[in-house]
Amino acid sequence: MVWTVNILEKFSGRNTTWGLAESPLVIGDKVICTPGGRNVSMVALDRKTGEVVWKCTGAGNKPGYASPILIEYQGLKQIVTVMSESIVGVRASDGKLLWQYPHKVYADENITTPLFHDGFLIVSGCVRKGTTSLQLQVSGNECSVKMQWHNETLDNKQGGIVLLDGRLYGYAETQSNVGPWMCIDFKSGETIFQDSPVKSSYKYKNGCLTYADGRFYLFSDNGNMALAKPTDTGFEVTGRLRIKEPGKRQTWAHPVVHGGRLYLRYGDRLGVYNVSKGIDQKQN
Repeated sequence: MVWTVNILEKFSGRNTTWGLAESPLVIGDKVICTPGGRNVSMVALDRKTGEVVWKCTGAGNKPGYASPILIEYQGLKQIVTVMSESIVGVRASDGKLLWQYPHKVYADENITTPLFHDGFLIVSGCVRKGTTSLQLQVSGNECSVKMQWHNETLDNKQGGIVLLDGRLYGYAETQSNVGPWMCIDFKSGETIFQDSPVKSSYKYKNGCLTYADGRFYLFSDNGNMALAKPTDTGFEVTGRLRIKEPGKRQTWAHPVVHGGRLYLRYGDRLGVYNVSKGIDQKQN
């Protein structure tokens, strides 16, 4: 072991109901993590020594469950993440809290990692919180945000949101009976369609997605997957897959596609599937 730091002990951090879940963000020689203490919200550690480079104070929230992202807009680099009750922007150079926007969700379940594109941040929350677009307003080394639009229907819990050709795709937790797989317009937030190409479990109501090679991989929490092409009215399913013996618990891991292979983590297993020619009904 080269070094180790317990961020809860060292920075008076606060654990969450289901435990710390973020993936640390490495920026050059800095490692970014979020202890979420009453005083210290985020820290940067030296990648080689573990020593503190800077501390971000002032947010006051416990950690969220998402991972921080580094964004650069109009010459200003900042780290964005969701805390337990808000979304924050922190200056990457010195850890100053630039802005904080309220984002209170059920049981503090801020899980979906924010998405950034062309000066706008997309953040979503479960149980009818919906999806919000925030516009960055940069002035030199400072930044503020204002709401561009809010879509009440796309309440993504943890399955992630994908931006493709000016449209946002994701799974809406409370829309299981209507059409949980949604597409909304990136600029306006208007709903383009709701569809049900694959259904999730009745209890947890969650779906994860990824996009590769011109198709969406739509993965439900009970082990069903659809390979689908997006249209203006819904998803055109071109293949299906059902995991054999998915396990007793629901599957929430995001699917990964690389080199013609599909990687799915479920239960205590990792399944690897050949998808160089797509997927079909017979695969298990």
